[in-house]
Amino acid sequence: MGRFFVSNNMPAKKRKIKKAASRKRITKLHEAWYGLFSGLGQIAYIGLVVLVFWVGENYVSFAENVFMAQLTMLLLFVFSATVSGFIVLGYPAVLALRGEVKRALAIVGWTAGFLALALIIVIGLNVYYL
Repeated sequence: MGRFFVSNNMPAKKRKIKKAASRKRITKLHEAWYGLFSGLGQIAYIGLVVLVFWVGENYVSFAENVFMAQLTMLLLFVFSATVSGFIVLGYPAVLALRGEVKRALAIVGWTAGFLALALIIVIGLNVYYL
């Protein structure tokens, strides 16, 4: 709870216990900012996975062992789904559990919008440079 104080400027009979004003200001970012940060985090994770594939192709070859290739890809798929779910849905899930479902859905919508914009940019760059 907050701190309490007694006002000394009032007569003794009229003194009341008042709740001190909180000094911390919690600023809520707009849902679009959370969506942007979530989308950028997802893009960074995807870039990291692509970088691992790009560098790892020089060191690891699964051409001879199909079972290990399939096992590795499915494990990476499940791990990526977990990480992506945490990045995109982590904070909105907390908000939904607190009862702020409308705000949670707005953040998920903004995230999807920013990811769609990133996809359009990547496709455009791919077409432009081909």
